[in-house]
Amino acid sequence: MIAIAAEKPDQREAVLNLNRAAFGGDDEVGIIERLSEAGLVKASLVACEADLIVGHILFSTLDVAVDGRRPRVAALAPLAVHPEYQNRGIGSRLTEAGIAAMREAGHDAIIVLGHPAFYRRFGFAHETVAHIASPFSEHEAFMGLELTPSALKGCGGTCRYPAAFGIPEDALQR
Repeated sequence: MIAIAAEKPDQREAVLNLNRAAFGGDDEVGIIERLSEAGLVKASLVACEADLIVGHILFSTLDVAVDGRRPRVAALAPLAVHPEYQNRGIGSRLTEAGIAAMREAGHDAIIVLGHPAFYRRFGFAHETVAHIASPFSEHEAFMGLELTPSALKGCGGTCRYPAAFGIPEDALQR
């Protein structure tokens, strides 16, 4: 049985090891650590089977402006499931729980750079954010989900990722 819960402080090393296993390196680990150090983490959820952490999802603050408005937007990244536990619905359960947590926390929208076939199932769409300049604006994998109706609607805007993601600040595309 898989249980989804907020990450506890004593689970951090297991979360980092899980991300290393899922992504085959330390890039995501560095992002998690830098977001945490900067105080930008909004939610960090784990999927556990007994005492073993088999999945993890993280949401952090994202600076978005649309037509002069500043909706409360969270970035979804990373989402990791241990390779031995993939294709069992764990990533979907984490995503659903994370969306619910962001909605409950009063966020207006979530933005992700991820697999379109996976994230579309939860309502994410590139069309929702295509008018927002970001380093990924032109990529189909850059997707948004509005938790508040029309939160991201507008003629134009910007999405600036925190330095923790390692994306140059001047990397906006239109």
